[in-house]
Amino acid sequence: DNVAKFMVGFFGLNGVVFAVAPSVGAGAWGITGDDKVEFLMKNFGFFITSWAVLGGAVIKGEDAAKAIGYSFVPCLLGLIDGNLISKSVDKFGMAKNPQYFWAVVQIAIIAATLLQ
Repeated sequence: DNVAKFMVGFFGLNGVVFAVAPSVGAGAWGITGDDKVEFLMKNFGFFITSWAVLGGAVIKGEDAAKAIGYSFVPCLLGLIDGNLISKSVDKFGMAKNPQYFWAVVQIAIIAATLLQ
């Protein structure tokens, strides 16, 4: 139980740092690079934060469906960041329609699992 809580906390801390300050998070692990590396680290941060939220919710005894719903929130935040805040989708010439599709899917999952 304590090991699981530690790992969830460790992944959550790393995930938030990578998502908020990707160059700092990457540097803590000895990784340096260009904008593409920072883009990758930022999105990796949202991904591992999602895993940490899922794990944390399960450890706390949350219903599996709700845990999954909670875990999609960081994923959705990653899409919002890439499209509206950091605008990395535009910067790297990524197609927007798949981004919008996955945002709608994630909103539907969040709504179906958390708004019961």
